[in-house]
Amino acid sequence: MAKKFIINNNLLVIGNVGYHFQLVQQHATTRGGGYWHVDRETETLYLYDKSTDYGRCDFNELKKVVENGAMPLSYNKLRIVFSKHERLEDAMKDFIVLKEKSID
Repeated sequence: MAKKFIINNNLLVIGNVGYHFQLVQQHATTRGGGYWHVDRETETLYLYDKSTDYGRCDFNELKKVVENGAMPLSYNKLRIVFSKHERLEDAMKDFIVLKEKSID
């Protein structure tokens, strides 16, 4: 199992699965994906790399999904970043901020 995400029906779908295609039933609306990691210390959700099933998601589409809050509620309060790097260690050093952490 691995921490994987996809964009499906304009939603960010996150899970711990063997394959990206296991995250949804309607695959025709899937627009790429990758891997994820939550750093609890910095309260940051890292979205990185690409899906082996669907390829890399379009950055602008991912940004729109995040800005619209179209994701699990538990992730809405986190800082969300994206990196094209394949390795998490590299992604944690070189990324683009999609959303800053919410302060409630």
